[in-house]
Amino acid sequence: MKILIAANPDSTHTRKWVQALHARGTEVVLFSLTQFDVSFYEGMDGVRWYCMKDASSLAKRESKFRKLSYLSSVGKLKKILKQEQPEILHAHYASSYGFIAALSGFHPLIVSVWGSDIFEFPRGSMIARRMIRYTLKKADTILSTSKVMAEEARKYTSKPIQITPFGINTKVFENNEARLFFSREDLIIGTIKTLEPVYGQETLLRSFAQLKNNFPALSLKLLIVGDGSLRKSLEALANELGIFHDTLFTGFVDHTHIVDYFSSIDIFVVPSLQESFGVAALEASACRLPVVASRVGGLPEVVQEGVTGLLTEPGNADSLTEALGKLVENAPLRKSMGVKGRLFVKAVYEWDLCVEGMFMVYRGLMKK
Repeated sequence: MKILIAANPDSTHTRKWVQALHARGTEVVLFSLTQFDVSFYEGMDGVRWYCMKDASSLAKRESKFRKLSYLSSVGKLKKILKQEQPEILHAHYASSYGFIAALSGFHPLIVSVWGSDIFEFPRGSMIARRMIRYTLKKADTILSTSKVMAEEARKYTSKPIQITPFGINTKVFENNEARLFFSREDLIIGTIKTLEPVYGQETLLRSFAQLKNNFPALSLKLLIVGDGSLRKSLEALANELGIFHDTLFTGFVDHTHIVDYFSSIDIFVVPSLQESFGVAALEASACRLPVVASRVGGLPEVVQEGVTGLLTEPGNADSLTEALGKLVENAPLRKSMGVKGRLFVKAVYEWDLCVEGMFMVYRGLMKK
C-alpha cells in the first residue's frame, strides 16, 4: 500500500501517524507546504518527502487571504501524484492541505478535519466557507477526531463523517512516578499546552490563587508546561496574584520527554476556552491522573465527568476552583479517577485500536 500524506510534517500527530504506517510496511510519501525538520523521518525506509521550494513564503497560520497563496502548490502536487502514483491521497487540515488536494483532482481522497479549519476558518468569509464546502465535496471520505468536530463539519457537507480519534500509546504514557520539580510533599496541579489565549491559562492562574487562599495549610504548587505568546504576561499575572514563587513555567518541552512532566503532576488541568478533541487530557488519564477540564468542544468526550475527572465552565475561575478543591481535599478520589481514566483510555483510545480503525478506512476505499 502506498499513501501520500499531505500534512504538516512537524506536527506530533503527523509524525506518529507516519511512524505507524511505516511500522506496518506502508510506503509513505509526505507532501509539505513549509520547510520542516526532516531528521525525524530519516532512516525510515519507504518514507519519502517533498517540500515546496518557496515554502518560506507560504503562511503557516490560518488566513483567508494567505490561503490563496497555496494555489501555486497545486501544480506541484499534481506532478508528485503522477510520479508516485499512490493508492490513496490523505490530506490533513481541510482549509489548506485539503483544499489543495481537492484541487488536484486525485481520487480516492481522504480529508481529515483537525480543528480551527472547521471551527474558525469558515466563519471568516463567504470565500472561506466556499473553500471548505468545495474541499469536503471533493473528498471521498471525511474524517474527524471527535464527534463535536464532526457536527461542525456537517454544516458544510451532507456526506457521512467517520470518527477516527487520535490514539494514545499507553505503553509510553504510563506514570513513572518521576518528580522533576518541587518535592514529594507538594501537591502539584499542572497543565501542558501552548501558552495562547484560547487555552485558558489565565483562568488557571486566578483559580490557583483562590485555591491557595482556600487551603493555606497545604503545600500547593502549579506547573505550567509549554511556551507561547502569553509567556511574559502570564508570569506577570502570577507575580501580581502573589503565586509566582509557587508556580513554575517550564517553557517548551519536546513531546518525546512529556511523559516525565505528566508524572510530576497530581491533578491535570485543561482550562481551554476551545478544544476540538483533547489529546492532552487522554495522555494525562493514561498516566493515571485525575483531569479537570472545561466543558467545551471535544473535552466532554474524553473526560468522563465524575468518573475520570471533573468538567468546569470555560473561563470561570470560581468553577475551576470548586472542582480543583474537591480533588485537593480527597486523595482517594484522585486515585480512583486516575485508575479509571487509564482503563478508559485503554478501552477506547488505545493507539493500536485507533491505528487499526484508520487502516480499515484505507482498506475500505481501496476495495471500491
